[in-house]
Amino acid sequence: MCGTVTDQPPPAPEHVDDPWDGVDIDNAVASFFRALADGPLRDDALLAALRDDGAWGALGELADDDFAAEISDLDVPGLWRTQMAMWLDVFRTLDGRVFTHRLTADELAEGAVAALPDLTLVDWDVPARRIVGGSGAVATDFDPAFDRFEGGRLIGPDGWLDGFAPGDVLGVRLVRDDTVRIERIDAADLPGPDDPAVAELATAFRPCFDRWSNGNGDELAPAVLDVLADVPDAFRTPTLPLGELAVAAGLERRGLEFGPADRTWLTHAQQAFRRRGDELAADLVDWLASPLRTVVSVMVEWLGDTDALPAASVAKARDALATEGVAGMAGELFRGHSAPGRLARFVDALGGPGNDAATPAVHVLVGIAAELGGRFDDAEQEFRAALDVDPGQLDAVVELGILASDRGDAVEAERRFRSAAGPEAWLRALSVLLPPRATGRNEPCPCGSGRKFKQCCLVNPTTPVERRGPWYELRLARHLANRDALAFEIFYGVLSEYLHEEAEINDALVDDLVSLATGNVGSYLDAHADRLSDVDRAGLEAWRDAPVTLHHDPESGVTARRVVPLGTAEYLVWSLPLDATAAEELEGLLGDDDAVTSVVDWALWYVSTFEED
Repeated sequence: MCGTVTDQPPPAPEHVDDPWDGVDIDNAVASFFRALADGPLRDDALLAALRDDGAWGALGELADDDFAAEISDLDVPGLWRTQMAMWLDVFRTLDGRVFTHRLTADELAEGAVAALPDLTLVDWDVPARRIVGGSGAVATDFDPAFDRFEGGRLIGPDGWLDGFAPGDVLGVRLVRDDTVRIERIDAADLPGPDDPAVAELATAFRPCFDRWSNGNGDELAPAVLDVLADVPDAFRTPTLPLGELAVAAGLERRGLEFGPADRTWLTHAQQAFRRRGDELAADLVDWLASPLRTVVSVMVEWLGDTDALPAASVAKARDALATEGVAGMAGELFRGHSAPGRLARFVDALGGPGNDAATPAVHVLVGIAAELGGRFDDAEQEFRAALDVDPGQLDAVVELGILASDRGDAVEAERRFRSAAGPEAWLRALSVLLPPRATGRNEPCPCGSGRKFKQCCLVNPTTPVERRGPWYELRLARHLANRDALAFEIFYGVLSEYLHEEAEINDALVDDLVSLATGNVGSYLDAHADRLSDVDRAGLEAWRDAPVTLHHDPESGVTARRVVPLGTAEYLVWSLPLDATAAEELEGLLGDDDAVTSVVDWALWYVSTFEED
């Protein structure tokens, strides 16, 4: 009846067919390898082959651009797309290729061979390869003491290098799937750089490298895979080690990367430091941004040749570090991006603390390096040494406040932060934690104990654990920045496309989801095991174990939340309103055995459902 109100339910939304319905993902993925069985294919030829395969159902009926867009999100191990739009089955393509390496005395003594640059493809998508005709396997090992820009080593079973001498050529021939054949190659049998076959291969290699590197440094593996699409017979027989081939192609080596010998270039590490330095400096006033950029430029120079720095560069960096605030920001560049040893080596290149205007700042950098390495007592000693030289060194004051926080000393932390007039976030967190300041040391303590303030909360504050939530958040975020800032940047980058939804995706959510994904809270507990109070340990363990839950509010709808039980109260880490579809998806994922992966997968899926304004 027109104009009347009924209790009939609203009409069901119109069903929209999903082209993925009915697609067997495993069979669809296998169709890539069936299509590439006879060799590499260009984009258009691959799409045609996939359609003809019949594994894609309704998806195969889409126009080329739509079909390509639908399948582009599939991450299929063992596939490679060259810069010239050629697709390879990597395992089939590498089958029978042999890569060479000139052995050193140190490698023979250790029974381990440098993986980069010569043997970079041996472990491509395969953590270990069985040795044909022998026992054991060759596997890649990464020493945790190395920084993330250094390569691993290939380690085989005992005696796998017996019979080799320094200078001998090791051949590693890849056999389909996950096996290798170890070959001893007479150095005299290798072609030289002037050999026509080597010259032809080098000529093909250089443009492949240039397309991947964009004029800067890069490793060799992407270019080698691209070469295999262009030169099908490459590396079928022993030829120069990859590093020597790169030199023959007009490249030069810097660490484990190569770049054009005929022009200036930067390694990935140099590019990363320059980029992060520019980002930091962009938000600073000129008098602070200028010296920071100077220090960054010297860092970039040092990263290109870590053996030494010219005296003029050392002098420039030390003059810039003498500016208040520069040391702390310079230290930020090293947090979570590289091994602590890198910052320590940079300080050594600057001549250590020395005895000049930069001495307090260099002590701060040494302290940050010790902190990143988990040597908290050494870090505190260095920060105190900075204050012995310059009692007004604010970077050292702030670092001591954070160290005091990590051992649970709220009073000392607040004293340090107040003397530095910040950071404001830490002062706000501590204002929740500590009782209001008494007007005098001899007045009754505001906590109500009946004792004088100097005998009570001035030295041992009564701090219910439920007040510690904001303090824990800051401590955990700092630990995450120290140990894996790169993980945060990657995760944040994935979400950044959707951050116009500021009310829903916020820093607390991102911090906590990355903490879940990286085991950050457990790492914090391990790092500070000997320094935590019983109260802090219990509170942080509760934070670690608190699940993501669904809250059904009849008025506001469904909300995903992380709530930590702290003492007699609950601390809301974050809360995220959900629509019905997102709530259903999360409910299913929360039942997954791998809860951490499920939550992060859900977060990535959820933000992908946002539409641009």
